Parts: sequence; structure tokens; C-alpha cells
Amino acid sequence: MPQLDGSFIVNDTQESLKIRLGNDKVLLDYDTPYAKWSEELLEITDDKMVFTNSEKREYHYKKATPINILGNGKKTK
Repeated sequence: MPQLDGSFIVNDTQESLKIRLGNDKVLLDYDTPYAKWSEELLEITDDKMVFTNSEKREYHYKKATPINILGNGKKTK
């Protein structure tokens, strides 16, 4: 879980992930004790990833970076 200072907090939660390549697509297969599902990778850059699922919902992820909530012109590391 990303934090405001750019660090991350981790826990013991895990998901099995397999990557499949085929038909000019990249598919990610997830497996947990509660569910199994797949998503298709639509776009990936240095700053973001976009996936779609079987319901055609898109998920947009951006790279986590530190957030300066004080403003005051100082840049975060």
C-alpha cells in the first residue's frame, strides 16, 4: 500500500499471478482462495498501466510517487 511519503506498507496477502501471451495479447490470470479471474493488458508505460476485464471495465493504474501535502514549494524526494 503506497504511503504519502513514497514508501510502501506490505502485508501477508497474496495472489497467484500467471502471465499468458497469445494472439497479440498479454493476459494476466489471478487466483486467490476466493476467486479466479483474468485481465487483458491494454497499455503499459513507465508511468501507467491499463487493464480490462471480462466485463469490459478498464482499470487505470499510475505509478505511485511521494505526495507533498505541505505545498510550500518544496519538492519530495
